[in-house]
Amino acid sequence: MVASAALVSGVSSAPALAAPLAQSPAALPASPEIPSEQDIANAKKNQDATSTQITKIESLLDTATQSLQASMMNSMRTNNDYSAALVNLKDRQTAADAAKAKAAAAAKISAKAKTQVGQLASTMYKTGGLNPSVQSLITSGGGSASDVIYQASTLSILGTNRSQTFNNAQSAAATASSLEDAAKQAKQAADDAAKVAASAKTAADSAVSAQNALVTKNQQQRGVLIGQLATLKNTTVALESARITGLEQQKEAARLAAIIAASKNQPAPTPPSNPGTSNPGTSDPGSNNPAPVDPPAPPVVQPPVVTPPVVTPPVVTPPVVVPPKPKPPVVVPPVVNPPSGTNISGMVAFAMSKVGGPYVWGGTGPVGYDCSGLIWAAFRSVGVNLPRGGSDQFWQAPTRVPLSQMQYGDILAFNDNGSGFFSHVAIYIGNGQVVQALNPNDGIAVTPLSWMSTMALYGYAARY
Repeated sequence: MVASAALVSGVSSAPALAAPLAQSPAALPASPEIPSEQDIANAKKNQDATSTQITKIESLLDTATQSLQASMMNSMRTNNDYSAALVNLKDRQTAADAAKAKAAAAAKISAKAKTQVGQLASTMYKTGGLNPSVQSLITSGGGSASDVIYQASTLSILGTNRSQTFNNAQSAAATASSLEDAAKQAKQAADDAAKVAASAKTAADSAVSAQNALVTKNQQQRGVLIGQLATLKNTTVALESARITGLEQQKEAARLAAIIAASKNQPAPTPPSNPGTSNPGTSDPGSNNPAPVDPPAPPVVQPPVVTPPVVTPPVVTPPVVVPPKPKPPVVVPPVVNPPSGTNISGMVAFAMSKVGGPYVWGGTGPVGYDCSGLIWAAFRSVGVNLPRGGSDQFWQAPTRVPLSQMQYGDILAFNDNGSGFFSHVAIYIGNGQVVQALNPNDGIAVTPLSWMSTMALYGYAARY
């Protein structure tokens, strides 16, 4: 959609090329608001009555436009909620898959450790605690003092190995149990996210259907009302349609100018405490599904050492304690500098190349996008990583300026309810226009910012 006329003339975003044909009021459902043919005929009998009816009809057209704008904002919000729910669902499913894989790996390690404990216990039961070859080695010798010391040292080493085997098995079992619990929690979080997404889809579908129904109704009503205006003013439907459209565009331009002027004195905005965790008019799709905390990594289970020591002169050597391996250094990813110049041009060029493509809930391409998905992909195309959500994209920008200072490539936000969370974002491309993925009906399009000013345009722009 590019003008208010499009709000009531159809679902296409292209401006109407021809005036809508006048319809008979009989073709519409009975409504006490729409003047009847007799009302129009009576009004033409004197100038005052004619002026009164003209004012009434123009008011009805304004009301119809405002109703559809409210419907579009509701659809905008539900579209955003559903897209956010899909992103959350994908994240939870990925986390659940990773937790399941960790639990499976830990279970294998625990099973191996249990096998080693079983083998050790069996040997101890059958031989009184010593492997036959080790027992023979220890009992050999002449019984000198040095032999006794050597035998004691050997038994100490064997005891340490056995303790390590039991400890490893206990640790592996505890880790496996913890990871199994984490996997269950992650799966439950993914299941809950799927339910939230299904509910959000129902709401989004309902809002789109309601918007489409209102578009159809307003299209019919607009044709009738403009036809009546043409009759009252002794002109043509085409001329009257052009006049009404021009008046609507003037109102939109005046509204945008007022918003821009007010932004000059608007105080610098303060980000919400946790941007991106909720959306206007709804709770965060994942707020009731806490992400599972990664448990500690499973320990590496060492097999028990039962090989008898090599016979050497009776020198008592304490067991060597192997120091733990140092942890690898944490690699801090390089900071990506904010784009400028050709980066912004490339980002906008990417978005413009998608014009005409479909709006897809939760989409990040390459076939379809939602509003924040288009911006995310456009910046990513020039090597800049932005957050996935629209509110985060706005608030995490290094610079925010009043709309009076907005420039090519800035991110604009819409449908703010005072909480700092937005239902829609778009890219300003200059000349009073934005490129955006608006909704399933309009897809990805270039739209006059003056028309979008009716969608609770925020007074600041975000700049990367």
